[in-house]
Parts: sequence; C-alpha cells; structure tokens
Amino acid sequence: MMKYYCTLKKEDGVYYVAFPDLPHVFTFGNTKKEALEMAREALNGVLESETSRGIKIALPNFISEYAVEVEPNIAFAIMLRKNRGNKTQIEVADKLNISYQQYQNLENPKKTNPTLKTIAKLQKIFDYKFINF
Repeated sequence: MMKYYCTLKKEDGVYYVAFPDLPHVFTFGNTKKEALEMAREALNGVLESETSRGIKIALPNFISEYAVEVEPNIAFAIMLRKNRGNKTQIEVADKLNISYQQYQNLENPKKTNPTLKTIAKLQKIFDYKFINF
C-alpha cells in the first residue's frame, strides 16, 4: 500500500494540508477530518492525472503523523513505471508477450486492470513484489 504523508496546519479556524513530497498538492478543510478527506481526494486526483499524462512522480519520502493512501490502481501504475526504469514499454510488452498498447494501459491508472497472471509475470521481470501471493 502506497502512502504519502502530509502536514496539517490550523490557521484562522481552517486546517491547511500540504504534501512536502508533492509541493503542488495542497487543500484545506473546516475540520481535521474534512481536511484529511480533501487531502485524499486532492492527492489521488493529481497523481492519477500526472501519471496518465506520463509526468514523473516523486515517490514518498517525507514522513509525518498524517498518512494518506494512494488508490491501488494509481499506486500500481506509478510503481510499474518506476520499475520499468530505462526499458521501453515495447521491451517490457515483448517480455510479457502482449501488445505495446496493452502494456501502455497497465501504466495508465485510468485503464490499468492487470490479471494476477500479468502481475506475476511483471514481478518476475522486475524482481519487485507488486502484491504478495
């Protein structure tokens, strides 16, 4: 499960949320609970948009009291792209014995929906545990 940590700062009765690892993601709420709900929505919205457009995503590094979970489809797409490294999508698609377009969909959080067999193959190719079997 991928998480990014945020900071909460109360000012003039409003809770402001920021993500030090993603400085362009911020939001607020009238209560701590509302601010954290808005943080989850803002984080996942930005990550989904940027990942689907091929923008490189900074991985979580900062740790604080407040963790915000990344949706599984978004986390999978981010980690798949990270693990691909310098390999092209065509190279990985060939190793998986799937089309380039099918592989592209795996890296797109709006379209990714890998089978367990595909995940198992990816884990072997990248030597990385996307999920534990």
